[in-house]
Amino acid sequence: MRTLLSFAGGSGHLDPLLPVARALAAAGHEVAVRGSAEHVFRARENGLEPLVEPVDPQPDQPIQPLVPLDLDNEFAVIAEHFAGSAALRAAEATTRAIREWRPELVVCDELDFGAMTAAEAAGVPCAVVLVIASGGLVRPGDVAEPLRRLRARFDLSARRGVPPADLVLSPFPPSFRSPALPLPPGATSFARPVPPRRPRGPRPLVYFTLGTVFNRESGDLFERVLDGLEALDVDVVTTTGREVDPALLAPRAPRIRIERFVDHDEILPRADVVVCHGGSGTVIGALASGVPVLVLPMGADQSLNAERVAALDAGAALDALHARPNRIADVVAGLLADPPRGAATIANEYDGLPPVGAVVPALVELAGRS
Repeated sequence: MRTLLSFAGGSGHLDPLLPVARALAAAGHEVAVRGSAEHVFRARENGLEPLVEPVDPQPDQPIQPLVPLDLDNEFAVIAEHFAGSAALRAAEATTRAIREWRPELVVCDELDFGAMTAAEAAGVPCAVVLVIASGGLVRPGDVAEPLRRLRARFDLSARRGVPPADLVLSPFPPSFRSPALPLPPGATSFARPVPPRRPRGPRPLVYFTLGTVFNRESGDLFERVLDGLEALDVDVVTTTGREVDPALLAPRAPRIRIERFVDHDEILPRADVVVCHGGSGTVIGALASGVPVLVLPMGADQSLNAERVAALDAGAALDALHARPNRIADVVAGLLADPPRGAATIANEYDGLPPVGAVVPALVELAGRS
């Protein structure tokens, strides 16, 4: 079976698809990837064929000022960008990929409305992988009109659900999703492999990351968090992202390690607390390993994830714009001294989900309907 993977944004949109792609490849199926040239290198790192020539990340980008959190603006971005201009570009690119590569199945992220539309227009079954752990970032009323216009361009009827897909896959523990936003009917949850916990060192380990997009929009947040962590008797691993120079955050105490990138499967099994922006991949990666999180939401779905972290007693949240070093230090110290029970509860729930390989037969069956 030939499967085309398509993603609508950066690594946060591609990474949830990669376990599915690896499971398909392990079962002997062909997988190719379409998406932004700046991020398809992640596909090549995972042994997959990118249909777009990768563009290497540009190192040493300046850090832009941190702006106030504005959830209404994030809803507007979904409607105007992901369901609007980006969806049209993705639909055209996916249409070309389907015509040239001839896949039997399309698998895309839940914001890749263009790939969903192109697959439907071409008569190719489509499976959607959720990338918003808490749900709620896509409001059907906001995207209805741009999706109507997009579908009209491809001679498709105006009315279909959101997401308009034949199968929905969720790589998140069901309890993390907002109770007001249940999973779509028939959605299948799965878990990627989680490395076992490793023995802790002489000091607690705190992992601090602002992801791969918001790291460049973080103002002085790196400095404030590191100032707070440096006041604690902990080891720290910080990642700046491939496009931010770690030297911008130096010098620091020897127990503070600053890197561009660290594999989550290497660091999370050893971490005692994760401090992050609240991206779905980072938060669920930490909680799946039973690690509590301090969330400093900056945009996208991060404030929604922070709400679920608090509701599930899985960590804490602070205002990224105003949190001072001493307050950050106090909250991290509290999480270390009295780990919240919710993190372990979510880890147990995640451990009980079917493995990602279990979704392969459903995908094969779906492809067979074409």
